[in-house]
Amino acid sequence: MNNKQKNTPADRLIPQKDFVEKLGINRRTLYRLIDLGTIPRPVKQGRLNYFFESDLMKYFNGLKAQRS
Repeated sequence: MNNKQKNTPADRLIPQKDFVEKLGINRRTLYRLIDLGTIPRPVKQGRLNYFFESDLMKYFNGLKAQRS
């Protein structure tokens, strides 16, 4: 039996460029949202920033909740 957990799409790291593209915002707005605590800080790997796909989903779910 294999004890390794499979990574779900929500566990994946996505590059900052893709993250802001999916949100439809620019990089400056992203950093404002991070400073406000709306979006968690990125994971640094070398010189690049990555975000968990689950953070993207949490942000979208929060926006949906605000509409209700």
